[in-house]
This record gives sequence, C-alpha cells and structure tokens, in this order.
Amino acid sequence: SPFPGGAELWTMHYTKMGLAIDQMISDAVLHEKWYYAGIAKALRAWSWQISTDHFGEMILKQAWQTDRYIFDYDPQPDIYAEVKKLCGEALEYFSKASAKTISPSSDFMFHGNKDQWVKFVYGVLAINENHQSNKSTYNPAKVIEYADLSMADNNDNARIQYNGVTG
Repeated sequence: SPFPGGAELWTMHYTKMGLAIDQMISDAVLHEKWYYAGIAKALRAWSWQISTDHFGEMILKQAWQTDRYIFDYDPQPDIYAEVKKLCGEALEYFSKASAKTISPSSDFMFHGNKDQWVKFVYGVLAINENHQSNKSTYNPAKVIEYADLSMADNNDNARIQYNGVTG
C-alpha cells in the first residue's frame, strides 16, 4: 500500500494540505485569482475523496480548528457531500473570467492548463458518484457523464514530474 497504515494519507490531508489550502483560497479570492481558488478547491475535494475512501468516517466539520485537541468524526455521506460541494465550487471558480492568469511554472500538475483542471474535477466527481453504488440514490448515468467530461487518455493524467534532483 502506498499509505502504510494510512499515516501518510492522514498526514497529507490534515497537515500537509490542511490549512495551506485555506490560505491559498483566501489569497486567491482576495486577489481575484480565480484559477488558484479553483485549484485549491479541486485539491481539497480530491483529498477528502481519497481519504474517506481509505478511512471511512473522518473529522470534517471540526477539521483545522486550531483551538481544539479533541475532534468528532463525521459520517462518510457527509464527506461525500463535501466533495461534491467543493467540486461545484471549483468548477464555478474555473468558469470565472479573470485578467489574472496563472504562470505555468507555478502549476506543477497541469502547467497552467485550466481545461485539464476541469477534467480533474470531473474525474473526482465520477469517483465520488461511483463509490456510492450501494446507495438507493446511485445513478450510473451520472458516473458515465462525469467520466466522459474527465480525462480522455494518458496525456490528460494528473501527475507531477519528478526529476530525481534534490535542492
């Protein structure tokens, strides 16, 4: 497993991305960098999705409350709903016109290609919808719709190139 005991996944979601995503969203909204706000929402949605798929119940409503030491866990349906909400917000940000563009060098995954990020969001939505296949509300047509709007081939894959060089 790429996440031994889940510790790395938990750390990535709550610590490494956690409040940094909130800061990214705040700065993006303040400076009308809609593209960055969309990326932040997309990454948060993806992180919730893969984390809840691994852990089930998680700390959602009280996550990143810095004045707490004890947290309540929230049920997985609440986290799935949060993923859908965040994906919708990401798509809204990506659809906003902005005079401020993103530097391809600051987007390590898609190098400034907003269309790729939109496909990424639809991929998260497809996963989210399909992982609810045991629910009465399951809609396989929606899974197909989202998948059709997502990555089409390996050239669309979400990846960060690593050159094996350390700083």
